[in-house]
Amino acid sequence: MSKQHVDIEILSASEDAIIDFWFAAAQMLRRDGQKYYTQIGESLRDRFSRAMYRSPDLAEILALSFLRDYRQKIDLLRMAMIALASEVAPEDLLAFYQELFPGQRFPEKWLSASTPPSLANLSELTENPLDIIQNTLPLLTMVKKEGILSIEPLLVEMPDYARLGFQNVLDGLYPEMIDSIMKRKAETLSGIMERKLRMTALAIRRIHEGINPRILQDELLAFFPEYPEQDY
Repeated sequence: MSKQHVDIEILSASEDAIIDFWFAAAQMLRRDGQKYYTQIGESLRDRFSRAMYRSPDLAEILALSFLRDYRQKIDLLRMAMIALASEVAPEDLLAFYQELFPGQRFPEKWLSASTPPSLANLSELTENPLDIIQNTLPLLTMVKKEGILSIEPLLVEMPDYARLGFQNVLDGLYPEMIDSIMKRKAETLSGIMERKLRMTALAIRRIHEGINPRILQDELLAFFPEYPEQDY
C-alpha cells in the first residue's frame, strides 16, 4: 500500500485513526481500482481482513462477535476485582470460572503460580479471555499468602481498566462500590468499542459499494453527535 496507508488494529486504534484509515483506503480504491482490496485486507490486523476479501455482511457479524467478546472480558476482569475485594479464596474463584466455561480445563499451576505470567494480558483487548483467568488466579493466590499490599508494585504494569479496578481494591473500597464504579467505566468503554466496530462494518460495506471517499469520511464522522452534517 502507499506510504500514507499503514497497518491498523481496529480494536486498539483510536477513532480518528480508524476514520483516517478508511478514508485513505477509499481514496486508493477510487484511484487504483479493485486490485487493492487484497492490500487493504492485509493492512487490517484483526479478523476484519476476511470481510474485505469476502463480503460486508461478514464485517457486521464480526463486529457483533467482537463486541460480545469484549464485554465478556471486561466482566471477567470485574469479577476478579470483586473476588479480591471480597477475599474470595482462589479455589472458589476457579470453581466459578469452571462453571462459566463448562468443558474448559484450568491447569492447577494457575493457582500455584507465585506471580501472574503477563500483566499486559489483564486487558479487555487480550485475544483470549482465558488469558485474564490465567493472570487473575495467581493474583488472588499472591494476596492470600502475602497480603493485599503485594499487588501495589504490579499496578504500574497493568492496562488502564485493570489498574483502576485493582487500585480501588488496594484503596479498601467496598466490593459494592468497586462493582458500581467499574460497571460505569465498562459502559463507557463498551460504548466506544461499539462505535469503532460499527464504523468499521459500515466502512467495509461502503468500500464494497465504491463510495466517494469524502462521503465515507462524513458518514464515519456522523457517528459523533457534535459533527455537523455536510451538504453535497
